[in-house]
Amino acid sequence: MDRERLFALLEIDDPADLDYFEQFAELIECDEYIDSELFAEALSGIRAESAGEIAENYMEELGKHLPDNGDDLFALIDQIEDRLLLLAADIDDDPSARSRFCEELFRFREWYNDPDGALVDGRPCSIRDAVTFSREEKLGAEKKSYDFSASLGYELKELSMGLGSYKQVDILEDPEDDKL
Repeated sequence: MDRERLFALLEIDDPADLDYFEQFAELIECDEYIDSELFAEALSGIRAESAGEIAENYMEELGKHLPDNGDDLFALIDQIEDRLLLLAADIDDDPSARSRFCEELFRFREWYNDPDGALVDGRPCSIRDAVTFSREEKLGAEKKSYDFSASLGYELKELSMGLGSYKQVDILEDPEDDKL
């Protein structure tokens, strides 16, 4: 996919226009291959607040639609969400944080869309497709069996954050402690 086509799909003229859940979901769920450089370019204008909020909403929405036997997958997605939120927090101030956010989100996209990431009724499909089947079940479609064991090997790479990423927290003292 080229830049012009991706931006048309996302309905943006400039990377700064990527600001909505639907655009983010389209970027993650697009069937066509998007190379990592173009993927990062599409995210190059997103603000930290939007990136964190949209990523959090997307991952929470995903978690809501996992099948009942998807506890291990839910825990993994929760860890990926935490990583994305940590990385998103500093993308306005730290170009390397933006790059790491894009890399982690791209890895998630590739994993999520891997055509062999899950088995539904014994047939291989992507996690994305398995989640779609699970959503359909919740709307009354026929029940299916799910196996996510192939996808649980998602490597959570070491994450290092600069000290500037942490904010000072004031600890309020309990006046009752002085009486002891």
